[in-house]
Amino acid sequence: STKEEGQPFEFAYLNEDPSWALVFLDDWTAVYLKRIPEHAALIDNFRYHLLTSEGVDRGTILEQVSPTQVSALEAELQRMIRMDPRGISALLALAKLQRGMGRFAQALALLKEAQERFPFRHEAYVLQASIREAEGKWTEAAALYERVLDLTQYLPVQPNYVHLAEVYEHAGDRKNATKYRRKAGL
Repeated sequence: STKEEGQPFEFAYLNEDPSWALVFLDDWTAVYLKRIPEHAALIDNFRYHLLTSEGVDRGTILEQVSPTQVSALEAELQRMIRMDPRGISALLALAKLQRGMGRFAQALALLKEAQERFPFRHEAYVLQASIREAEGKWTEAAALYERVLDLTQYLPVQPNYVHLAEVYEHAGDRKNATKYRRKAGL
């Protein structure tokens, strides 16, 4: 199944059907094989056990795995990255996972690659800003959020102005903190 930009995979229901196996996934395509004897070797070699087209597409894959599955999830995301040199979904998912484990340098390297692939997609900048916040680098976080605002100004993305005000407050920029508090209606 293939998908349009911003649209879910048309055949994502196959993730729930045990008679099909997901064997290839990138930002645009999901390939499922019917579990029949002729496909057994391919399925054994290439089946994703944790990744689903819907989980990667919606960014919910991290919520769907247990702590004991983290290493296996990392391996599947790494495989998806290797198989998809144009996409960023797996890069973003792995960066979120690395950030959650406190591996900021690894997460930032993945985000840099995502930004190089798609410099006008905002998601990697949001994650990078959240890492800078966790590191206490508030001025850098604020600058990254400004980039996000620029990239999303014509998109149906609602900024969290309360959060932006807090970031600017920590960065010592009272003028912008006040501006975003006003936008939040505070």
